Amino acid sequence: MADLGKKYCVNCLADVTNLRIRCAECQDIELCPECFSAGAEIGNHRRWHGYQQVDGGRFSLWGPDAEGGWTSREEQSLLDAIEQYGFGNWEDMAAHVGASRTPQEVMDHYVSMYIHGNLGKACIPDSIPNRVTDHTCPSGGPLSPSLTTPLPPLDISVAEQQQLGYMPLRDDYEIEYDQEAEKLISGLSVNYDDEDIEIEMKRAHVDMYVRKLRERQRRKNIARDYNLVPAFLGRDKKDKERERPGTIASTFL
Repeated sequence: MADLGKKYCVNCLADVTNLRIRCAECQDIELCPECFSAGAEIGNHRRWHGYQQVDGGRFSLWGPDAEGGWTSREEQSLLDAIEQYGFGNWEDMAAHVGASRTPQEVMDHYVSMYIHGNLGKACIPDSIPNRVTDHTCPSGGPLSPSLTTPLPPLDISVAEQQQLGYMPLRDDYEIEYDQEAEKLISGLSVNYDDEDIEIEMKRAHVDMYVRKLRERQRRKNIARDYNLVPAFLGRDKKDKERERPGTIASTFL
């Protein structure tokens, strides 16, 4: 006896509960994808009839043996999530897909199926460096923390830190080079109805901001390489005076 609630192909009697092709012109004609692809005809049904795909949302796009058992509904939620939250925001994407999927599962599935799988190979040109960049990762992204390599804190006293406005734990200053640079991106937002020219303008703002960050880091490196901070604090002058022959300090040595 057939299980209640299940649907079967009228041609081969395969279980089509998850996905079936229904004829739009014949009553009670529902075929499995295999019989539909083969052009099966039964009774008055003909292969050229109109059809409707009935999706139960529980079949796998990658086949029954695919790793993880992702359903079509989960795949759709995953693609919606990556469009909404962007590549790399795995926690938000996992919450969007459903509580049954962890951020690690979401990342592994998307990378393996949509980037390194057949879809990625067909859609992502090989000419793109590294193919896809995770902007939230510790390295490799133009806005990731690796944009500027953290330098060791300056060896200066607390009073000297206050004089410079220097924050040693962050290796930042209260007043940075081009202090208003963050205004370039502070008001940016991505909208679904953005036109191409608006998207390009936003990308240009991000590029300008990245260049300003790199210039900030370049200036910090120059200050370190040429000992400009000790010179500003007058340390070099004090050290030279201590070492100069004839000074009071040297007469007692």
